[in-house]
Amino acid sequence: MHQVIYDTLGLDWKYIKREIRGAGELQGFMNYARSNPCLGFNVTIPHKQTVMEYLDEVDPAAARVGAVNTVRKEPDGKLAGFNTDWKGFLEDIKASLGVDPAGKKAALIGCGGAARAVIEAFRYASETSELSGEVYLYDIESEKARELAADAGRVPGALSVYAAEDADSFGDILGKVSILVNASPAGMGEGDEPPIETGLLKRIRGLAVYDLIYNRRTELLKEAGSLGLSNSGGAGMLAGQGLEAFKIWYRRRVNPRKQRKIKEKMTRYLKERVGSDD
Repeated sequence: MHQVIYDTLGLDWKYIKREIRGAGELQGFMNYARSNPCLGFNVTIPHKQTVMEYLDEVDPAAARVGAVNTVRKEPDGKLAGFNTDWKGFLEDIKASLGVDPAGKKAALIGCGGAARAVIEAFRYASETSELSGEVYLYDIESEKARELAADAGRVPGALSVYAAEDADSFGDILGKVSILVNASPAGMGEGDEPPIETGLLKRIRGLAVYDLIYNRRTELLKEAGSLGLSNSGGAGMLAGQGLEAFKIWYRRRVNPRKQRKIKEKMTRYLKERVGSDD
């Protein structure tokens, strides 16, 4: 996916994958990155939290999300960590659904790391617009929802985050929101049950539905589409976070029109190689 960027911009860069099997290998790789030429690297599950222990600097947004997926090597050799997942989500929900989360009420399914990135996107959108937004959380493990709501509540600002106690109360909440986001893994596999009872969507007009799953069109999205609700899968978010990572390493301005062109190419690449959310 990243090679699409380099080829489009005519850069003689290479993106190399390396498997890290444990904390010991991670520390060894960090030492290697410090002492060898590189612009930076991405970090994936399960190392997004652990890597923060080995960084010299962590961007405030990444600290709030509690995860780093992009590391940049500074000119002085220090390693700085960033999170681009939230930016990828924010830009794609605007581009794919025409929805600006600023000041909106949203329902969020799943309370893992991906959900924290989504909350950061809503927080940023509301803060920068000076509009008050609300996010309502649901997880099949209700304690996770309460914990995430408590964590998010410690960050002062224009976004309020609440936890639904159970599926029934979350169903009632859906009638009050304009955006529904699935950040759970439910739907990733063929035949997976949707994360909520899709019949609930029939009660709501004008709801925008975004599913972070990018490898297939989920049952949640199919139901939303059949009801005429605007909907999108997560391929654009994945492409967007990759583009944001590149910009962190590149350190130069990229023309917005060229950025859109690059992201379109990356999204097409993902749908062809990984799967389709269309």
